[in-house]
Amino acid sequence: MSEKDAQSIWLRPELEPYLQVDRVSHFKHITLPGTIPPAAAGGAGGQGERAASQNVQNAEKTANPFHAAGMQAVASQPDAKVAPPRLPRVLPSPKEKQDFLNDVAHSTQTGLESAFVEMCRSAFPLSFRVRMEEVSSERSVCASIEYPPPIACPPSLPDMLKRLEEFVLHSCPLRAETSAMLLKALLILGEDDRALDAAEPLAAKEEGNAEFLYHHALLCWRLQRFDDAQKIAGRAAAQYTAAGSQNENAAHAFLLQAIARAQMEKNISAGRSLVGAIPLLAGNASLLRFALPRLRAAREYAAFAQAMKMFLDLEPGEAAAARAIIGELYAAEEYAALANMYIQCPSLRGALDKNDWYRFAVALALQGYEKNARFAFTNFLAPAPPPSSWQDLLQAVRASGWSDAILHALIAQDFLNRGKPEACLAYCAALPQNSAGPRITFLMARSHIHMKAYEEALALLEKLEYDGGACTEYQYLKGTALFFSGRKDTACTHLEKAAEAGVHAEHCWRLLGVLYSERGDHARAAGCYKKLAHAFGDDPELVMLYAFAALRAGKENLALEGFRDLTVKVPGCAEVWNNLGVLQVRREEYETAARSFRRALECSPDLQEARKNLSLIREHVAKGRAPGQKEWFASLELQQPGGGLDGSRNSGTG
Repeated sequence: MSEKDAQSIWLRPELEPYLQVDRVSHFKHITLPGTIPPAAAGGAGGQGERAASQNVQNAEKTANPFHAAGMQAVASQPDAKVAPPRLPRVLPSPKEKQDFLNDVAHSTQTGLESAFVEMCRSAFPLSFRVRMEEVSSERSVCASIEYPPPIACPPSLPDMLKRLEEFVLHSCPLRAETSAMLLKALLILGEDDRALDAAEPLAAKEEGNAEFLYHHALLCWRLQRFDDAQKIAGRAAAQYTAAGSQNENAAHAFLLQAIARAQMEKNISAGRSLVGAIPLLAGNASLLRFALPRLRAAREYAAFAQAMKMFLDLEPGEAAAARAIIGELYAAEEYAALANMYIQCPSLRGALDKNDWYRFAVALALQGYEKNARFAFTNFLAPAPPPSSWQDLLQAVRASGWSDAILHALIAQDFLNRGKPEACLAYCAALPQNSAGPRITFLMARSHIHMKAYEEALALLEKLEYDGGACTEYQYLKGTALFFSGRKDTACTHLEKAAEAGVHAEHCWRLLGVLYSERGDHARAAGCYKKLAHAFGDDPELVMLYAFAALRAGKENLALEGFRDLTVKVPGCAEVWNNLGVLQVRREEYETAARSFRRALECSPDLQEARKNLSLIREHVAKGRAPGQKEWFASLELQQPGGGLDGSRNSGTG
């Protein structure tokens, strides 16, 4: 900031006297006519000072011939006082003056920001609410942001806002809270242009300020800059979520992002954003009508079911509309949405007819909710008593006259689940052509794979009349058949696609781990096994697989993590403790390695590798390579000295 700019902002009449004040730091040694500078005065201490004083007096007498008479005249007056000589005033340099102005500016800015923030906290609400109008179709959005008027707008607020805007104009940094409050106050007052002028220079500096980002997104939405609004709202939501304690604020940001995306007709991405805004949907029927179709389009079925429950609790008379959605979901084969809807909306069950019970039962069975599916099928068959076994129940439903392809698939699947692939094949082969479909073909292919008839399974899959490349079930089955038929390189692509889509992920990652290991790509094998271990963490075998794969790949940190996990899951395994100790030695963690080898010997006293490794650590320390640990290692008692660090002990390490 230049001196001129600083004066235009900060110079006030009451500060003017202070700008001309004399300061001791500005005085310099001035040599009057006939005087001797202090440095040149003779003598030291009192003699130098007296000599300097005498020189001054002599100079004054020489310069003023009436000095003696004048002094005598003054001395004759008892009340007169002698005025000391006035030295010339030295003004501050331009740099000193600028530093002084900056100090005044900084102290004034700090006080102004504190007063402004305190005033805004009491005058403005903490958050805005989004009010939705009635939505007539999925593509129309009628939303508005509620800007409640201030509780009491102090008369000094406009002047404060102008002064803060001047700070921004002159690139003066503001506190994070001040930046957010400035933008918020301008929005509430309807000063969109001023808010934009303030937001643009502050945006780069406030990237991590969630409150500023949220109000900046509101501003962009209000100015119909929807793409900017949804991007900035997403960053605000991420910052709120990272903070952990701002869940409601994060929900507001997600909701704003969803509205902006809907305005751009991006309904799927809007549905994904609405998942984070679920807490705000309760109690607002219009907002729920806006959210439901977009959550469904995004296939966010758990959130969809939650929103449907809120809607039915709020509008019990809308059960008929909900029942219409049941039919739409079943026709679209969105069985996960149906299953979630059944579980989340118990109030809907009293309005269900026979068709609805059947659709819910099939969806629940396909999603693995067998107990709920039994209850739904029982209501479908009522008043007839239901059979006791699951297979008999399915046959009773088929005998009732309801036999679509999904029911046939459930019956065939039951044969497979009971370990009868031949019966599954026979049942599927006996079905009429119009009752079959891709789902039946998949079940027949799975039966062939169970029977190790991989070529027959591949032949069936090749006969499908639709684009099988887009179906994840197709990718899984073809990849599995190719893998076990020996064409592993070709299987890799199909298994990767199925695993990424989450279809039979455990089976796919396991096969991919084997495939990568056989190729020698141990790093990717370790990644597959680690994903398996994290998804199904109760199985120590999976942790063992990724730990040894990481060890082969040279990823010692990942291997160390795996073996530490194994010591918790299988604390009595001596080989695990020994391998952990070897990795700790490589990191020169000798004390922890020694403890690991001792634990290995406690689990298995005959494990010679652990005994040799422990002995080598003791010899290493005794040679002075780690002198700070000698006393600790001296307490170790080893029956068999010698040996060496020969690596981890397990045939799986190679």
